[in-house]
Amino acid sequence: MDVSVIIVNYKTSGLINDCIKSIFDKTEGVDYEIIVVDNNTENLSEVIAEADNPRVKLLQLPENVGFGRANNAGAKLAAGRNLFFLNPDTRLLNNAIKILSDYLDNHPYCGACGGNLYDKDMRPTHSFHHKMPGLYWEVDDLLNTFPEKFIHGKNRYFNYSGMPMPVGYIQGADLMMTKALFERLKGFSDEFFMYYEETDLCRRIKKEGYYVASIPQAEIMHYESASFDDADAMERKWRMVYASRRIYLRRAHSKLHNFFANRICRIFLFSRTILLKESDKQQMYEMRLRLFKDSIAG
Repeated sequence: MDVSVIIVNYKTSGLINDCIKSIFDKTEGVDYEIIVVDNNTENLSEVIAEADNPRVKLLQLPENVGFGRANNAGAKLAAGRNLFFLNPDTRLLNNAIKILSDYLDNHPYCGACGGNLYDKDMRPTHSFHHKMPGLYWEVDDLLNTFPEKFIHGKNRYFNYSGMPMPVGYIQGADLMMTKALFERLKGFSDEFFMYYEETDLCRRIKKEGYYVASIPQAEIMHYESASFDDADAMERKWRMVYASRRIYLRRAHSKLHNFFANRICRIFLFSRTILLKESDKQQMYEMRLRLFKDSIAG
C-alpha cells in the first residue's frame, strides 16, 4: 500500500462524501486506502456513500477526542507507507496524492509535504507558513505582514514558484508524511484538541533533521472554516485557537520569548479594536482580544 488517506469527521459527512468522490475521480497510478474516523457524531456506515467500498475503512470513536488524536487513531489502522492527513472540507483538483507520495519517496530528507490550496472560488489561499509561531509571527502581524511580504513576496503563504519550496509548516488540511516517521514521533501530540497540532508536528519533524516542503503541482480545494458559520461558533473557534497557541508556545519556546510574544500579540489585537472603523470587524477583534486575555491568564 502506497498511501493511507485519513479524514476526521465531526458532523461533516456531506463534505467527506464529496472529498472521497474527488479522491476516486482524481487519483491514479498509486495504491491507496481511505480511513474515515468519526469523533462520535455520526454513524459512518449510514452516512458515507462509499461505506461498502473495499478501499474505505470506517472507525467510530466513542467520544470526541479532537483532531490530532482522531488522526492518531486512524493512523493505527493504516497500511500505507505514507500517511495523508486530509481535511473533510477539501476536494482534490488533480492527482495530488500521487504527486505528494512520489515526492516523499524520491526525497528521503523531506519529512512532510503538502500542496497548494484554493478556496471555493479557486483563489489561492493559505497553504503554509514560512516561519513557526512565536515572536517573529507577532511582530509580522503588528507590522501588517510587511516583513513577510518584503522577504517572500507573493509566495508568503501560497507557492507561485512552480517548484518545491522548503517552508516552516504545512496547513493540516493536506499534510503527507511517512508512516515510519509519524510513528517515531508518536504522532500528533495529545495536548492539542484542535489547531496548532500540525504546526507542532512539523516543528518536531524539523528537529529530527528533516525539512518540510510545499509542492505546488499538487492542487486541492479547501472550504476553510466551513463549520464556523455563526458568531457563537466563531467564538468557540478562537477560544480553541488561543488555547492551542498557548500550548504550542510553551512546548516550542522559552518563558521570556513567550512573554514578549504575548505582549506584542496583545498590542496587535488592541490596536485593531481602535483602528478598524467597521463595526463587525471591531467586534471580532474585541472578541479575540477577550479570548486571548483569557488564554494567557488561565
